[in-house]
Amino acid sequence: MSAGAKPAVAPLGRMLVVQARSEMRMRWRIPAFSVTIVALPVLFFTFFGLPYVKQTLPNGINLG
Repeated sequence: MSAGAKPAVAPLGRMLVVQARSEMRMRWRIPAFSVTIVALPVLFFTFFGLPYVKQTLPNGINLG
């Protein structure tokens, strides 16, 4: 390769699709991780978000 030549680069769109597909396959193979990734945000919202849904701040902003 000469000093002025650019190296070959993979197409960005195709590379992102292949990477996303690979990540989904990897997560699918580990069900415990997948369930945890979905369940934890729901659990945290249930414990910390739902109790304040109907609360309104003194400046009129509704937390729900």
